[in-house]
Amino acid sequence: MDSKKWLLSFAGAGLLVALLIVLLNLAVDPFGVFGDRLFGWHSSNATMNPRTAKIAYLKENFDKYDSYLVGSSSTAAYSVEKLNHYLDASFYNAFAYGSDMHDMEATVRYLIKKDQVKNIVLSLSLSCAAGCDWDTGDLTGILHADVDGGSKFLFYAKYLFANPRYSFSKIYNYLNDTYLPQAFDVFLEDTGAYDKSVRDAEPIGDLGEYLAQNSSFTQIGGEVQSLDYIDEYLSALKSIVERCREKDVNLIVIFEPTYTELFKKYDWGQVCEMLERTAELTDFWCFSFNSVCEEPRYYYDIYHVRNPLGELAISRIFGDGSKMIPQDFGVLLTAENVSAYLAGLGDISAHAAALSAGRVDDSGYTARVPILLYHHIDREGDGGAIISQKLFEEHIKSLREAGYTAVTFTDLIQYVEKGKALPEKPIIITFDDGYLSNYEIAYPILKKHNMKATIFAIGVSVGKSTYKDTDIPIYPHFSASQAAEMVSSGLISIQSHSYDMHQHAGYEEGTVRKNVLKLEGEREEDYIEHFRRDLELSRAEIEAATGEPVYVFSFPHGECDTLSGVLLRESGIKATVTTVEKNNTIIKCLPQSLYELGRFNVTEDISPEELLEKISKK
Repeated sequence: MDSKKWLLSFAGAGLLVALLIVLLNLAVDPFGVFGDRLFGWHSSNATMNPRTAKIAYLKENFDKYDSYLVGSSSTAAYSVEKLNHYLDASFYNAFAYGSDMHDMEATVRYLIKKDQVKNIVLSLSLSCAAGCDWDTGDLTGILHADVDGGSKFLFYAKYLFANPRYSFSKIYNYLNDTYLPQAFDVFLEDTGAYDKSVRDAEPIGDLGEYLAQNSSFTQIGGEVQSLDYIDEYLSALKSIVERCREKDVNLIVIFEPTYTELFKKYDWGQVCEMLERTAELTDFWCFSFNSVCEEPRYYYDIYHVRNPLGELAISRIFGDGSKMIPQDFGVLLTAENVSAYLAGLGDISAHAAALSAGRVDDSGYTARVPILLYHHIDREGDGGAIISQKLFEEHIKSLREAGYTAVTFTDLIQYVEKGKALPEKPIIITFDDGYLSNYEIAYPILKKHNMKATIFAIGVSVGKSTYKDTDIPIYPHFSASQAAEMVSSGLISIQSHSYDMHQHAGYEEGTVRKNVLKLEGEREEDYIEHFRRDLELSRAEIEAATGEPVYVFSFPHGECDTLSGVLLRESGIKATVTTVEKNNTIIKCLPQSLYELGRFNVTEDISPEELLEKISKK
């Protein structure tokens, strides 16, 4: 072959490869800029680059929204649902991670020009003045051409000729997607917020364990970060304020809750300058300097606010008195009060430097609550899980005499959600399985000593003395009418121990579910359907019998995982208990502290004195 033919063949091959890349990127559309007609997987697209994918999504869905949140990652914590309620609006969270003031100003300008906007919620932080226009030109970080006004031809060409690894990665991820969010699909399509279902179901009560799992809180250091871009920040903010006023858009500006120890990285004089000059341009809500911000468990990591804290900020802004809001959490700063407010704070950076993660005094907003786990009570004990009537009453009497007050899970929930005080020494008494002895023996003793308890019933065993539909005898379980009688006393709550996911291998034929975990080889969608149906059967039976809502779940054998926790939370379960022996720390304003609570398993060989000693340990 001569050189001319070789060159033509080479050029033709190159063109063919380029065409294949274009067709692949157009079809797979890993960044969602072409409408993603094949996959329709907006969460994945937005994860790749929310600056482009969210705008592409909005171009197809502007009719759904009339209001927007704009900011960087922590903006995801502000509840779209709450804002919709308070403002009678339809919000979309247009935040992008790493967003600076250039991005925010360009985004607001685009949204106001493109759509009839009622409200803009702008979330600011110190980082807004620490840098400006960090666009590196990378496909994962550039703004949409419609937003920055750049060449649309060049913009779309970049994505048409993008490295095909992006498309192959999306195909692979799509084939390996699961119900729970993964690193490649972290956004909620309809709201634009992060999908924090996994992080919001995790247990966070123990501060030491939480810090061990989140090392960012104990590794804050480095040189002081200078706020060298205050002028650029103010220029962009001024543009946003003026455009909103010009178009009669309601602008709410929030300075986000900032983990206090971060302030040791900033010059306090510059911080004050930034905030004072911000107040000259617009009133804004400041949530950065308060006792709440000193607690690591209110954050996913040092830079990202937990959703409940964001919801609390929105409740504070709109004066929602139904929520417990710490007195020092949030203040509306104006040109008239900002200087006096900052002067009253002192030097926060010096205060931050004196703090040490893990040494926070949490006594004002946490409660230590031990939970006891009993099963079957009988006239005589067996030396193990079966407790004698005599010993059980001795336990209850010793708890009362030691100053313990038996509370319910409702009390814990009201402490978390509304700040309702708990007694000085609260304790929760629980029973698993729903044995008849709970009604015949334990209930009268509890009434005698005026102590409350929660019984977790296995739905399929209610009223039975044989195993399900067999003739295999089991310890009898109380009936629906007996459950109703106990609940009507005000001392007993009946909650769920599953309907039929606490099976016994020796009594079953075929597949056995010993707990609520997915079986080996079981399809995820089949498991989820089964789990939800089982919970609804349990809930329906208990609520029909007692008229009491089911909002607490005891994991059979204490076995749980992330998926089961998320499914329970989605189903309205507000607290879960395991069989891990530990004391529990319940935290105001943090529903997560009610999940995977530990319980002390009480057996016949534990004396009243030993029981008191056990629950008194940290």
